[in-house]
Amino acid sequence: MALSLFFLAPTVDAARVPVVGDDADAWGGILNEFLLMTLLDDGTLRNNTVNTSHIIDASITAADIAPDAINDGALIADGIITGDDIFDNTLTGDDIQDGTILAPDIGSDQIISSNIVDGTILGDDIAENTITDDNIEDGSIRSPDIGAEQITSLHLLDGAIISDDIADDAITDRHITDGSITDVDIGSDQIFSAHIADGTIIADDLATAAVTWGVIADDAVGSTHILDGSVTSEDIEEEAITTFHISDGTITGDDIAPETVITIAELDADVVDITPVTMTDSCATPGCVATITCNGGTILFGLFSILTTDCDLDPSSCNRYCTVGSTSCKATAADAAASVYAVCARIQ
Repeated sequence: MALSLFFLAPTVDAARVPVVGDDADAWGGILNEFLLMTLLDDGTLRNNTVNTSHIIDASITAADIAPDAINDGALIADGIITGDDIFDNTLTGDDIQDGTILAPDIGSDQIISSNIVDGTILGDDIAENTITDDNIEDGSIRSPDIGAEQITSLHLLDGAIISDDIADDAITDRHITDGSITDVDIGSDQIFSAHIADGTIIADDLATAAVTWGVIADDAVGSTHILDGSVTSEDIEEEAITTFHISDGTITGDDIAPETVITIAELDADVVDITPVTMTDSCATPGCVATITCNGGTILFGLFSILTTDCDLDPSSCNRYCTVGSTSCKATAADAAASVYAVCARIQ
């Protein structure tokens, strides 16, 4: 007798929703099987059921996130944390891995003094050449924010610090490592009088020809600032010295150039003795010449006539003038008479 064996393969159907009219007496089980694909018996979602494709972009709010759920820096995009996201006095140097903060991690003007525990930032927390003017809110760095001797030239981008970045009186000697500030650390035109202690600039601090009239305030330089005998004629601008700059009675003959012409209007009668001298001459022959010459002086006023001898006795009869300032005056007779009247001045 032959024995025959038959094997029936089990049929595995995928979970589905019930079909109306086709699942009589079985629709409840079919529906449960479908729901259990994503739900637990208590109706909550199974683990790993929802992924990013099921979430609408930007639909998750702060209320959807459990406390302490974000604990990995890889979950945070660079530069999106601002000062408003950080509670005051929350961060200390212990929270930051040495040298890991770079400029791209920090939004412009996002860190202010209230975000930092006073005195907790050390030089080791900051990568070299990381901080620029864009990372610092103007005037927000105060003296208590900086540990003693923590800032050196290595932490500063050359020329990046300008006056607006520093609050008034914020930097004292204890914040700066001795000898660490060089000229490349300071931007152009950033240091003015308020940053310099009175009386501390000496000649060795000044470059040759560095000080011009444009950088000196009015009335700022007095006699005590000038080395005796060091001002030469090249240092004085033309027409810069007036009578107000000269002490009374200090100009002597040696101070006046030989070609200088001094007029009567420039002389003080109380200082210069002017002695007027009247001089006359006349002649009475055809073609004669009447002449006066001022001895040691010049003509202040003079008249002459080429027709009469009366000019030396009666100036009203004269009809011509002598040249003022000249040393002599002469009249040549047009007929047979001539005369001269003049007042000369001798300066003693």
